[in-house]
Amino acid sequence: MAKQRKIRPPKGRQAQPAKHDAALRRAWWLYGSIALALASLASVIAIVALRGGGDGSPGAPTVKQKAAASLPNTPDYHSLLVSPSNAHQLVLGTHYGLYASSDGGRHWHFDALSGDDAMNLARPAGNTIWLAGHLVFKKSSDGGRTWADVQPSGLPSLDIHGFAVDPRNPRTLYAAVAGEGLYRSRHGGRSFALVSPDVGGHVMPLAALPD
Repeated sequence: MAKQRKIRPPKGRQAQPAKHDAALRRAWWLYGSIALALASLASVIAIVALRGGGDGSPGAPTVKQKAAASLPNTPDYHSLLVSPSNAHQLVLGTHYGLYASSDGGRHWHFDALSGDDAMNLARPAGNTIWLAGHLVFKKSSDGGRTWADVQPSGLPSLDIHGFAVDPRNPRTLYAAVAGEGLYRSRHGGRSFALVSPDVGGHVMPLAALPD
């Protein structure tokens, strides 16, 4: 009776699947480590960007630079003005006054009107800027360097939650007075008259658009 011969696979074939699985595991571990490192780096970059860290100079920013680069620490950011001649010059209206930036918002400093709730900022033309908000109504004729109180007749209160200037006529102003309605001035803010008791009492933003 002839002996049965065992057919053996070529030497080394049986070890190939195990080697292949180990190589896959090493590759996935390597890819996972790279992805985790990239995600961590992206998170750090995002946090630094949100906090405005650094001033573009080499080396780590100092504590003073970090504080200067951060956004104003106020409960509300109400309004924003962009200079018509320089897009990097910004004015931010907050619950506690005005902040300014000269580098497109990377760094901010307190500018003026401490304690005034600058809910609305409007710049119709030239150096005139209007500011209206919670019990505050002011005008600047020199681009925001100085401010004067506006005390018009016809408004039931100065709790102006919405404010806008007609782009066709800078002497025509609109004021949405909280709980009262929408008022209009045709005399550059000297006096106002009621436009609607139904519209404006609960308005926050307000805009006047050209026809």
